[in-house]
Amino acid sequence: MEITTCTLKPDQIPNAKMTERFDCHYCKETLFGKKYILKEDSPYCIKCYESLYSNTCEECKKPIGCDCKVGCPAFSLA
Repeated sequence: MEITTCTLKPDQIPNAKMTERFDCHYCKETLFGKKYILKEDSPYCIKCYESLYSNTCEECKKPIGCDCKVGCPAFSLA
């Protein structure tokens, strides 16, 4: 899984028509200038991807975010 930021504007997409959009597959919000994740060739905004596909911490039952780099505070070994 790779988080990508769309830096193109609609008029910069090669061969794009004025009616073409780049939206989240689930909520349909535009992804221009926002971070997104491709899953099965469909783009998702971070919020939708995390609510639909994120894993859940077995200890605290909270979703594990896409860019999570720390462990669960409920599961510290200190």
